[in-house]
Amino acid sequence: MVPMTTTFHSLQQLLQNASSNATMSSHAVRTLLGVTRDCRGLAYAFNTKSSYMMLFDIIYPTFTDILQKSIELWSHDPDVTTPVLKLFAELVLKRGQRLDFDVASPNGILLFKEASKLVCGYGRSSVISIWGV
Repeated sequence: MVPMTTTFHSLQQLLQNASSNATMSSHAVRTLLGVTRDCRGLAYAFNTKSSYMMLFDIIYPTFTDILQKSIELWSHDPDVTTPVLKLFAELVLKRGQRLDFDVASPNGILLFKEASKLVCGYGRSSVISIWGV
């Protein structure tokens, strides 16, 4: 998991410079596409609660902000939004009872909150880019 977290950290730095530099922006998009597709593949493969929770603990709360910002920056580009939205769809899918959080755990609520924030951010940014508001 260390290479994935390293990629997320480099992506975080790239996103800070993405809006000002077109070259950095294209590199950030390529990095984002790679890491989201890798994470989605891992999330698909992790069918047990322990392996899924390992991935969830890495992604939330540190890297969900990166995914949120990328959706807002490139909401007009389906090549970017599709992998990010598919990653979150895989994270919220209850495959093999892997989303069986403990009663005292707020992770289910936090996951729903992050997923809804991502979808709302995508919808808000898409409407703004289409209507030019």
